[in-house]
Amino acid sequence: AIDEPVTVTVRTTQEHRRHVEALLGQAQDAKHEGPDVVMRIPVTHRVAFRRRVYELGSRVVVIGPDLVRDEMRTELRAVVDGVTL
Repeated sequence: AIDEPVTVTVRTTQEHRRHVEALLGQAQDAKHEGPDVVMRIPVTHRVAFRRRVYELGSRVVVIGPDLVRDEMRTELRAVVDGVTL
């Protein structure tokens, strides 16, 4: 583990579930909400996790926790603003 373990909740469609789990890791649990699947994924390397989320693009939505969402916002704003973190 690189970082303190955190469980991240993501939403995807059933169609993309296998691809999301292949990149982000096996879900601890998953529940269906209409056509979507909400999964809780354990993360121990947040930089790698964020890079994989960016690769997935609109196929996945990070619901929480706020710590991870805030890190992503900061990183993406830096990219847009041309700032090196």
